[in-house]
Amino acid sequence: MASTKKLHLSILNQTTYRRYIRDLIILPFPDISRSDDALRALRAGLSLRFFTIHILAGSLITNPAMSFLEATYPDPLPFNVGDIMLVSNDAYAADPELDYHAMEKEGFPPSRLPSRKVCPLSLQKHPGLSDSYAKACTDPTHGVPIPILRAQAPFVPRGLILSVYWHHSVVDGAAIDLLFEKWSSYVKDFKDDFDFDSAASKIVQVDSSAHRLALDAFMSDPQPVPSYEPLAVQPDKHPRPVVRSEPYKSVAKIVFLPAASIAALKAELEALAATRISTFVTLTSLMWENVIRARGPSLKAAGTETIALGIAVHLGKRLGPDFPQDYTGNLAPPDTTRYPFSDITGTPDFNATHLLPLALAMKATIAEASPEWLEERLRYFSSFPDPSQVFTGTFFANTACMFVTSWQHLGADLVWGIPGTNADGRASALRKPSYLSEGMRILPRRDEEDADYQMLVIYEEGDMGRLIEGLGDYADRVIEG
Repeated sequence: MASTKKLHLSILNQTTYRRYIRDLIILPFPDISRSDDALRALRAGLSLRFFTIHILAGSLITNPAMSFLEATYPDPLPFNVGDIMLVSNDAYAADPELDYHAMEKEGFPPSRLPSRKVCPLSLQKHPGLSDSYAKACTDPTHGVPIPILRAQAPFVPRGLILSVYWHHSVVDGAAIDLLFEKWSSYVKDFKDDFDFDSAASKIVQVDSSAHRLALDAFMSDPQPVPSYEPLAVQPDKHPRPVVRSEPYKSVAKIVFLPAASIAALKAELEALAATRISTFVTLTSLMWENVIRARGPSLKAAGTETIALGIAVHLGKRLGPDFPQDYTGNLAPPDTTRYPFSDITGTPDFNATHLLPLALAMKATIAEASPEWLEERLRYFSSFPDPSQVFTGTFFANTACMFVTSWQHLGADLVWGIPGTNADGRASALRKPSYLSEGMRILPRRDEEDADYQMLVIYEEGDMGRLIEGLGDYADRVIEG
């Protein structure tokens, strides 16, 4: 008989934005007669992944007395746990808006992927959630536990959309990449004669609580709480100045940036700086500079002196060999690059020389992340009696503070080999459901020399037009987001 175990949630788990990470893996599926084979492979692979990390089959609820999250999970798991967690959905099998070839022709725009169609059925109108389709904040405060993970596999005309929702309070993007990597490998190896029992017997369960306790242990003996406001732009001005009067219309676009152009800009920056500049810094500084230029008049009218960009810095490779390398909890606390607004708008010309100081400022922000840097943030986060309040008052919409997230390495090259899909076995695109939350996201990209970089950007309609115009030849293609 299964019992219920409690998962220790680290300080970062408790203070991360409480919402679902929503991933859509889009594949061609020309042979609908193989749908049952596809589901068997996906469910068997997911079951095996759950056997390694039992917590994914668990649930979350908020302790009403302290606003701390509590997570529990069943142990042992039923052998068919993948069947329970991954459901099929035939409601859109003839939906022309989700036709694979039509979406492919348009670049797989998120505008064709609304939450009401791709949200797993078991999360839709869930009594523990405020939103009917698990969008926005999903803090489990309604007295009903909510799932840590749910998935569905809706077959659409000539395609398959694997929709996976993971709660961000338990896992982050880097952890999801690890989870997808193993899940896809199990699916790829699945055959009619696959020995499920033998594969399951070789799996070693991960002690997820021990991993999270190891993270909390980075705080040494009690010391004074540092004076630290993670994403403050102008802390002397409260409330922070808004960019424009509300309401206003925001739009979402995906900008395709040619790999050759980004490589050339990266090389030019490195030659000027005589140091390495990462592709992430090159892409992000290019986009951030042009967003600020596009919003320049409104920012100036709001009295902006300092702009800021929030960056989630993943620390998986920076905590030393003794830290668990298969850690699946949150490990990317935010940091901020602050920059004088006038230094961007003070010159009409955009070129690598002008971009370099901004790129170096971003590089310095990322470089400062270390075990000591982490300890300082953990001590600050733990000083809050109510962990849900750590980021209260932090806004990215209609302010001089923006946030960038990189999903660039999220599984674009994984070979799933799902029965009934293409011979290549890889996803054609990885997307998120359509939404309008201001900011920039670097989308997954295959590791191919000529593959375009893709950036999802969401801003006010007029700012968006000026942004696309300012990017010039860097914006090779723009589709609806």
